[in-house]
Formats: sequence, C-alpha cells, structure tokens
Amino acid sequence: MQKKLRISMLPAVNFPHYDFNYYLTPLHHEILQECNSPLKRHIKYNLLSSTLKVDIKIAKLSLDILNQSSKSCREITEKILYVIITEGKNNIREILKKLTKIFAMKGEQALGTCVDMQENFSLPVILEAIEAFYQITLLTTAPLSSISHFSPYEVAIRKLGLKLKNQRNNLEKINSIAPFKKQEHPPQAPLLKTVPANLLNALEKSFSLPHLIQTAISYLDFSLEKNQVEIETYKSFFSKVKKDSKLNEISKVALIKITILASRRKDSWGEKELCLAKLEEILAEAQHIYKKWGEETLQIFYEATLVHFSIRLEHIIHILKLMHILAEDLQTAEHAFELLDCYSNCQLSPDQFLEKLEQLAPTTHTNASILEKDIKNVLERFKKDDGHVHFCLPDVHLKTITKQFSLIQGLCHKWKHLQLEELISLAHKIRLHLQPNYSDILKIMAIGHLALKIKFQIELHSIQTLTVLGLLAHKTSCIAQVKTGEGKSLIVTLLAFVLAMQNKSVHVISSSKNLAMRDQLQAAKFFNIFAISSSHICKNEPEANSFKANILYGTATDFEFAVMREMLYFKPIFPQHSEPNLFKRFNYAIIDELDNLTIDTAANSARLGHAAEIHFSWVYKPIFAFVKANYTKGLFKDESLQQLKEFLKEYSNGKFSSQVHQLANRQLKNWLKSAFKALFILQENIDYVVDAKSGEDKKKILIVDAVNTGRIHKHSRWSHGLHEFVEIKHSISPAKETITPISLSHPAFYEMYNCLYGLTGTLGSQIERETLRKIYLVETFDVPTQKPVLRKDFPLVAVNTNELHLQTIIEKIQQFKQTKRPLLVLCPTIHASEVLGEMLAKNSISHRMLNEIQAEKEEDILAVAGLPGALTIATNNAGRGTDIRLDPESLERGGLHVILTFYPNSDRVEYQARGRAGRQGQQGSSEIIISLENLPHLVKYMQEIEVRRDEFIEHYLHYQRMREANFLKHQQIFQAEIERYCYTLVQKFFTFLHAFNALCNNERILEKWADTLKNQKISKNHLPDFHTLSPTDQLIVKDILKLLQIGHAEQGQWNNLLKQIGAHIQAQILHTWSVKVYKKFSEMSNQLKIQEMISAQEEVDWLIKIEKEDKNEEVFNALNKQISCIRNDRLALLKEEIKELFEHHMALWKKYQDSSGLFFIEYIRELAKVNLKNIAP
Repeated sequence: MQKKLRISMLPAVNFPHYDFNYYLTPLHHEILQECNSPLKRHIKYNLLSSTLKVDIKIAKLSLDILNQSSKSCREITEKILYVIITEGKNNIREILKKLTKIFAMKGEQALGTCVDMQENFSLPVILEAIEAFYQITLLTTAPLSSISHFSPYEVAIRKLGLKLKNQRNNLEKINSIAPFKKQEHPPQAPLLKTVPANLLNALEKSFSLPHLIQTAISYLDFSLEKNQVEIETYKSFFSKVKKDSKLNEISKVALIKITILASRRKDSWGEKELCLAKLEEILAEAQHIYKKWGEETLQIFYEATLVHFSIRLEHIIHILKLMHILAEDLQTAEHAFELLDCYSNCQLSPDQFLEKLEQLAPTTHTNASILEKDIKNVLERFKKDDGHVHFCLPDVHLKTITKQFSLIQGLCHKWKHLQLEELISLAHKIRLHLQPNYSDILKIMAIGHLALKIKFQIELHSIQTLTVLGLLAHKTSCIAQVKTGEGKSLIVTLLAFVLAMQNKSVHVISSSKNLAMRDQLQAAKFFNIFAISSSHICKNEPEANSFKANILYGTATDFEFAVMREMLYFKPIFPQHSEPNLFKRFNYAIIDELDNLTIDTAANSARLGHAAEIHFSWVYKPIFAFVKANYTKGLFKDESLQQLKEFLKEYSNGKFSSQVHQLANRQLKNWLKSAFKALFILQENIDYVVDAKSGEDKKKILIVDAVNTGRIHKHSRWSHGLHEFVEIKHSISPAKETITPISLSHPAFYEMYNCLYGLTGTLGSQIERETLRKIYLVETFDVPTQKPVLRKDFPLVAVNTNELHLQTIIEKIQQFKQTKRPLLVLCPTIHASEVLGEMLAKNSISHRMLNEIQAEKEEDILAVAGLPGALTIATNNAGRGTDIRLDPESLERGGLHVILTFYPNSDRVEYQARGRAGRQGQQGSSEIIISLENLPHLVKYMQEIEVRRDEFIEHYLHYQRMREANFLKHQQIFQAEIERYCYTLVQKFFTFLHAFNALCNNERILEKWADTLKNQKISKNHLPDFHTLSPTDQLIVKDILKLLQIGHAEQGQWNNLLKQIGAHIQAQILHTWSVKVYKKFSEMSNQLKIQEMISAQEEVDWLIKIEKEDKNEEVFNALNKQISCIRNDRLALLKEEIKELFEHHMALWKKYQDSSGLFFIEYIRELAKVNLKNIAP
C-alpha cells in the first residue's frame, strides 16, 4: 500500500508572492546562499516561488537537512537532495523525513559514501539506501557513524536493507555489522495479561471493516458481564464509524482497533468513561487527524497502541486533539510528527509524548470561544427575559462584567503565543501577592482559559466566563442558574482556580460522593499545573492530609460530619490557621446543584450518632405488637398509655419490668405514634424500599425522598423509633440504639462561610428564590444557554381516572415508539414506576427501568437512553444531572421526548424534568399527563365555581403550587432560624464539655485527689443499694469500695479510677444532653406546621376570592402577612422555651466547671454513699 503524503494533507494556505526571504529564517537564508547553483536555483525559483504550501515546506525541509550535514558531506548531500526534489513525484516529503532521521543519528557520511560508490547515481539507488538506513534507525539509538568502520560496508548495507524488508526485528544481523545498543522496548508480559491472545490475533488478521466489526462484537459479547457497559453502546459506535463519510476504510479499521485496545484492560471494561460520548469524541478527533495528516497517522497510532499497553482512551483523545491543533502550523506540525515517530518507536512513553506535545502547543489558531464575535448578542440575552432568563443580572453588574470580559479578551490575544511554562510562571508571580487586585484577577482568568486550551484542549464558552464574572461581581453570596449541559463543572473549576490563586481556601460541595470524587479527579490535573493542591473527603474515614488541600471536594454531609466530629471527639480536623479577613470558620464554598443541597433538603440535618450508655431497644417489638393489636381511635389517650405500661411489664415474663418506670409518658406517646405510622401510613416503594441486595440476612430499610427528589437516602434513619418500627414490620432486627448528641443542618452549616457561590440547573419561582435569600442571604440570576432552546413544551393533558391515565400514557408511548424517538417517562414514586413497568410488560413494550432499585447500573441505562426508540421509565430524580447523549438518528427524528406522569409540586421540579429534553440547542419536547382522580379537591372546587374544565385545571394547579411553595417558604425560614439558634446552644454545650474533658485528664488535678484518697479507709461492711444503680455505676462503685476498704491503696490505682469516673460522668452528661435536652429541641422545633394553621375552608375562601374578584396579589399578600405574624410569634416563644430548657440543665452541670476537680469527691460520696473525712478543695 502506498502511503499518503502527510504534508499534502495539511490545510492549504494562499501565500502572497513576496520575496523568498518571507518564508525563510536567517539561518535558512544563510544555508541557501552556500548551496551550489543547481540546488540553489531550484529551491529559489521553483519551490519558494510556488503558491503551493507543500513546495514551501519541501524547500525549508531540504535546507534543514543541509544544516544537519557536516561540511565534509555537504557536496554529496546536495546531490542527493537535488535528485530527490527534482525527480521525486508523490512522496518527496516522506523521503525527506526519513533522511532527516538518518542525519539526526549521524548517518550522513555512511549514507553518502554508500550512494557515491554505486555505479548508477540515480533516484532508485538513493531511495534504496535511505530505506535501509531508516530501518536501522527504527531498531537502535546508537550513532550510525559506527557503520563506516566496517569494510566493505556499502555492500553490507544493501544486503541488510533487503533483509530488513522481510524481517524487521532481526537484531542479530544488526549486531554482526556494528556494535549497536539494542533498543529497550517495554516488556510485553503485561500486554498478554490484559489483552487475551485470541483478541490480539483476531485484530491482527482483520483487515476489512465488516470482518473487524464482526470479530469485535463476538469478542465483546463473550467478555462483557452484566456489570459492564452494554454491548449496544459499542454496536452503536461501530455503526457510526461504518456510516462515516469522512474516513476511508483503512482509517476506520485502525480507529476501531485503537478503541478496542485502549479499553482492553480488565479494570477498564465498563468504566463510566467508556460511554458512547467518549467513543463519539475519538471518532470526531480521528476525522480531524485524517483530514490534516492522512490515514498513515491513525495506522501509526494503532501500531503504537500495541506496544504502549498502558495507554487509555482518554490519553489517545488528548493526543489526537493536540495533533489536530499542531497541524495548523507548518513548523509545529513537523515537530509534532517527529515526536509521533519517537513515540511509535518507543523512544517516548505516552506521558512523555503528551508532555512534549503540550510544551509544543501555543494557543495560536485555537479559535477559542473567548474570542467569539457574537459576544454582543450573548450579553443582550443576559439582560432580556426570553422565556428562559426570568431573573436577569442587574444592569450595574452586567456593565461591569462586559468591561471585564473585554479586558480578558485582550489578555488572551496578548498572551496567545505563550507556552504553558510561561503561563505558569506568570501565574506564580501573581499568586505571590497576598491580596491580588482587580487587574490580577482578570489576568488569572485569562491564564486559566489559555492553560485549559493547551493542556486539555478545552475551550471555554463566553457563557461560562461571564457566569464566573457575574458571580464574582456580587459582593455578597450569589447563585447562578445555569442549565444542565452548559458545562457547570468547568465553571466550578475556573471559579475555584480564581479563588485559590488568591490564596483562599475553597470547599466545592456536590450533590453526591460519586460526583465529588469524579470532579476532583478531573480538575486536579488542571490545578496541579499551578501547584494548587486538591483532594476530597468522600471516604468513610478521610485521611487527615486530605483536609489540608487548597481546594476540598465533598458533599454537604461530608463537611458537616467532619465539623461535628471535631466537636464530639475534641480533635481538630480542618486546618486551624486563620486567613486574612476571615471573619467566619471557613472562607469560600462553591455549591454545585445548590437546589438539591438546600431547598430539597433544608430541613434534613446531618446527625452524628453516638453509642447509648442507657438504651431501651427492647421496647420496640412489644410496642409494635401492642399497636397492631389495639388499633383504636383512643390509641394515644392516657388510658392507652397505662395499658401499654402494664403490657411492657409483663413482656418477656417480666424481664424488663424494673425499667418501665424510667419511661416517660411523652416518650411512650412518641413511640406509639411512630409504630402507628410504620404500620398504617408509610408504604413500601413509596416512602421507603427494602434493600435485600446484600442477602436476606442483611436487609435494610432505605428512606425515599418521595416528595422532593425521589432519591434514596442510603445513610439516613428516621428518628423517634420510626425506623426501628419499620424494620420490625419487615422482620429485620433493629440496629443497635444510638443517641444523637449533635446534628448540623444546612442553614447552620452554610452560615460558617464568608461567602457562598452556587450553580444549579433550576432555581425555580420568585417564592423559591426568596426562600434562599431569606435563609442564606444569597442573590440569584439566570444565565442564558449558549445556544437558543428549541424544546417544545406541550399543554397539560388531564384525564378523569387512574385507569384512563395509564392507558393514555401507554398510547402516547406507542405513538412515539413508532417515530423512533427516544422517550423518558418520569414517575413520582418508585411504586408508580413499577406499576407502569408492569403495564408495559403486559403490552410487550420493551423498556428500561431507572428507579433507584433497578438491577442495572445507572450509567449503563443512560448510555443507551438516547438511542432511536429507546424507552426509559424513571423516578423523578433518577439520573438527574446526567446528560442523555442522543444518537444522530434520534436527533434527526426530533430528539428526546419527556413525559411527566404527575404534576410537579414546584416550578423548579417541572423545569428540571422538562429540561431533560432539548439540551444544548437540540430539538426535543415535553408534556405532563395527570389523573384528576388523585385531585378530589380540584373536582369539588370546579363544581362550586362552575367554570369550564380545560380553562381552569392548570390555573388551579398553579395556585396550589404557589400555595405549597409559600407555606414551605415560611416553614423553612422558621426551621432555619430554630436550627441556627439551637446550634449556638450546641456550641456552648460542647465548649463546656470540652473544658470538662480537659479537667478530667489534667494530671495535676488527678494526682492531687489520688494522693488525698489513698489515705481514706471505710468499713468492709458498707454496702450501698446496687439495685438502683446502672450496670456501669455498679462496676465503678465496686472499684471505689475495694480501694477504700483496703486503705492506703497505691496512688496510681486511684489515678486510673478517677479517669474512669471522669469518663463516666462525661458519658452521663452527654446522654442526658442527648435525651433530655437536644432531643427535646428537635421535638419542640417540629411542633409548628404552618399549613395546619390555615383551615381547609379558609383555603377555599381564599381561592374563591382570587377567582371571583381577580385580586390575586392583594389576597396573597394578606395571606402572607397572616402567616408571617404566626411564624414570628411562635418563633419567639419557641426560642424562649428552648433557652429555658438549656439553662436549666447547664445550671445542673455547673458543679462540673469547678477547676479544683472537687466534683470527683462529690461523685464518689453520692454514688457509693460513703463518708470521706478531712477533704477540702
């Protein structure tokens, strides 16, 4: 096969007819002047005068070869070059490339002499010699000048050339001619371990595209297991390659082989990165490489992949991107191909190859989006409500970021020729300033843009840059609504980079551990360039060093639990050094998907459990049995409580009768309510799921957030015994009882930061944004999409019955199935998705289920959800935030269609659901189908108002949504205030407990009292009433009596016992705090339900007034005022009640604040009932 000429594939350039010096460097000009007349004339008047780019390149390459040649060989070199460039036809550049490599290895004398001694000084002779020497360069790194010491070497060279053509790897022949050092190839053993020999053999023997695809599919079918990427993903990729019109068959074969080999390692199959998007990316880059460099480059990559067995798919994509960029310039293109030759010959490792390409790559010709010409249009969309930007950036900030963007553009133009090392040096100088100024921050952003382009071939869109500027423009905390698919991860990376370069600590808070770990891993490669450390704290026990990173990733609960562990275990976890102008505990937080971390879960505190010293885990089974047998209307009355106490005394033959008197009526009533709720209210697959994946003996009850997100909370448990009662309901032994001495809600946690920045796909309505502003003191603005939204949102469809509802959904699915458009059907609960799935199965409609309890991996389902005709049934939040990649055929047929089978309870949830379709300017559509059978109040109200059905349904539902959002706003503001107030008391308590712990471990105090107690002695007949003591107290009393009865005990014995007493007192205080104080805080806080303060009849009256009198705003304001008064009054009363409870118990513990440690003696006297003489503080 004749190879394509690489230079011919470079982009054509129309050069102006200037003097030939225009193309040459001063060195080239000097070499040309020294040439003999024939070569000089040909270069000057034939090549340099040509308008073809290829001729200019040949001229420069010829002069470079002459420059490599020694003076003694200059004459013969000029003769060789003249013959090649005048008689050569289609492969001149390829010949010159080989000649360059030979000369680089000092082979000009041996080659020149070999050619000069031949009888026929012709092009075939020259080509044969060049080919022979070139083959040697592939097998050795030793200088070729050593060959000239052997005689007659010219004959040996010719024979060797013939031999090498048939047997390239015959190193023995090389060694018989010259003492060359063998090239050290990477060991092949790991390749055989990771790539089955039958696969390698099959790939080597597959030359036609159909045969190769068939071979690959057969292998993948056999090797892929159920937990790995679906074979359909690869079939789809193979189909795309086969249909591609930009590659020839040779390039397609090489590309598929590269893809198979790059994902061949056992730990690579089924990784999330090996999705259709990744495969499509390598196809796109392969098209660029074929256009710029020809088919030979892809073939070289395939051969190199056989040798460099450790290279991964992402490395190959990165290399191809860099080669694509470097091909734009003749000089860098030449250097790039030299590096490729070194890489394919094992002279460079994959990492070394990448590093050298990155060093070679300036930002010239990047056509980066920072230089977009339509920036004026983008800025206009920032300040205009176009149906998707409802809350615009204020004019004052828009003017500021417009000016800043222009300055960043200028800096990018100014520095576009800088290489990576120069940008790093520039950034380092800026970072040395303790407080970078306004100009420095813009420079940092420009450096970040250029570095991302060079290092990762990532081009930031203007929208992403403007979003960062918009956030930084606010002096207070701020949230930006950025639609999914617009590159939020890159915005987070750039923002974190800018803040870290100002020597600020940054916490990046994500909605899940997997996302946090993924984002940190990807961003670390960029941060490391600038010596910015990053880490994550998503492990169960994060390493201490992880917390020292400049940029720290994790979920909100990861950070909250770390803060609570510091308080509970008296051990610092976060760095304790103070930063300039740091008025709060932490500096910056960047919160990704902020709605999921605040609005959806604002009331869900992170709770740190602690082993209970006194527990009543035995009560759950008998109480559950009592409620099950005595379900009546009077279950919660005092008579039932008395019956329950008698029932508990008799339980298990009276085994626990002595403990019943310790159970307070309030506690018993809470347990009764929880048991009732577990039995008759909570429903499996709606409110919770039973996870039996680990085996029947390890079943777990997992909570489902059915109201907000549909997500399963795997690490949460209900309180007040509710979780234990649900476990008993499903014959699961309740987990060991713990107490909760501390919890930390999002409102209390986020208040620890100087500044919050947030990014989210949907912020919702005015009411929802006002909730965030009231609780977190944040401003908000909407960011337009990079491309206009083309999605069509169809009107709501309402049917009368649940049966008709299911039937309508099935018909709609069948309708779209016929058009081969991909479908995503969203259900409100896991149970609803299961019901729909059963109906689809009955109708023989193939589908995939994504509802948190499905067997398949989420990424596997989403990988094929965008294929033509794919049907995915999902719960509200399953897979949210993950882009469904659409097949080109799916896009041609109209894109993704989303069906919501319920009416979302907020604008935000609806926007999120509809926004799954039509992302990034794609086509798509959405609609909502509901059943009126689930809305009895609506039907009744329609009858009272006597309005037409179709005109009123959506109006009523929207009002109900506003009503719920308004009530939720007041409830969350109330809850946030209480949580923050309670947390201030928690801090005071743990400050006291920390001080007490220090006293209990103060050696001076321990030695003082041990020395006093060792001389005390009591009668051996003294015995306290052990029946009134807890098991731990009994053990301590026995040890006290033992030492006192002995008399003159060793001081060390008392010292150890006092430490045990101190630890026991501390455990008792913590238990009392948890059960009698902090638990009551929670109970008192949950008493207020604002919705219950407005009766159902009042609601109807409000609604009728709005409808009949058309006084929407006036009525809503009046309702808001009424609710606000109720909320504020109850808040003040509740704070006072909580404060009184707190101060009461702190007064009881005041004795433990005595710095003399006298509490040790008082405790011994009270517990052991002993009289200790002559003891004073």
